Amino acid sequence: MPPAGYFVDTSLLMLLVAGTTDRGLIGRHRRLQGYTVEDYDLLLDIAGRPGRVFVTPNTLTEASNLLAQHGEPDRSLLPGGLRSLIEESEEVVVRSAEASSNAEYVRLGLTDAALRKQSPPTRRCSPWTSTSTAPRGGKNPTRP
Repeated sequence: MPPAGYFVDTSLLMLLVAGTTDRGLIGRHRRLQGYTVEDYDLLLDIAGRPGRVFVTPNTLTEASNLLAQHGEPDRSLLPGGLRSLIEESEEVVVRSAEASSNAEYVRLGLTDAALRKQSPPTRRCSPWTSTSTAPRGGKNPTRP
């Protein structure tokens, strides 16, 4: 049975937004230089699988702030792409007190600890993270 949905981390949100806005941004945005258009295509393939895409306010805020660290004229295009992603995903609020009580909080930080809190092994949700080991050795959007 497929997962009920997927939680997406900040880096992959940025990749989705930039690639959807303009595939060329993937190579131009300094926060996405570790990714390729092929990584974006793989992420789109995964996003097409059954299940909802879930985000947290933490990941959305981080993605918004990091996407803004880019020069014009591209910078003005990115908020619209993020807005579209926000409208299409389901936002799940995790209280910071709850996320910081997660045993992995010290190692992961607040944003990723909130993702882990919402996607324990017993739930039918999988986190998409940019830190998973990829077959090619690069950063690929894969399930851990």
